[in-house]
Amino acid sequence: MIVWGGFDHQPDRTPIGAAYSPTADRWRQLASFPLRARQWHTAVWTEREMVVWGGDDLVRPSFADGAAYDPRADTWRVLAPAPISGRYRHHAIWAGKEMIVWGGENGPSNLSDGAAYDPTTDSWRSLPPSPLAGRHWASVVWTGQDMIVWGGYNNERAFGDGAAYKPAANRWRLLPTAPISGRCHNSAVWTGEEFILWGGTEACGSFGHRQADGAAFSP
Repeated sequence: MIVWGGFDHQPDRTPIGAAYSPTADRWRQLASFPLRARQWHTAVWTEREMVVWGGDDLVRPSFADGAAYDPRADTWRVLAPAPISGRYRHHAIWAGKEMIVWGGENGPSNLSDGAAYDPTTDSWRSLPPSPLAGRHWASVVWTGQDMIVWGGYNNERAFGDGAAYKPAANRWRLLPTAPISGRCHNSAVWTGEEFILWGGTEACGSFGHRQADGAAFSP
């Protein structure tokens, strides 16, 4: 298990992390991160590396950089520059060959664009325009064929719509209307056949309006 980054309320943060081996019941500190410390970044596991991208430190503009950590060699490498702007509270999934990054927040703006990163070639490609409004805190899963995005928040309202992106076709499609209200902070899983949503709140980032219902979508 690899733990890295986050917020500790200190103005000058050291970007540190650690790895835990359940077999040995032992922790070890990771090699030094080559970029700025951050929070609200994303991290995916490629089956070889942990890829960290984006985030924010409450001081500088949102980050548009990232690095990949190889636990076998205990080394980091800096990723090639991304074709999208810096952001935090965005979403990222590992799609088998690429890390797909979408949405998120950049100061007052909520974003609806994205890009895909190939660690084999250390290269990025931009995603086609999304049919969804910009948002963060959405529910995102990988089905084996599609990245499904549903719900989320734009600092004004919770969304109840969604879309699926298929990398093989490089195309988005809107999902049918869900039988539940818009929300964020809900639980979401892919079962192998269905995308299941449950719980959450319409008052994203605050208290109240908790939901105790859910729905399942079959692609």
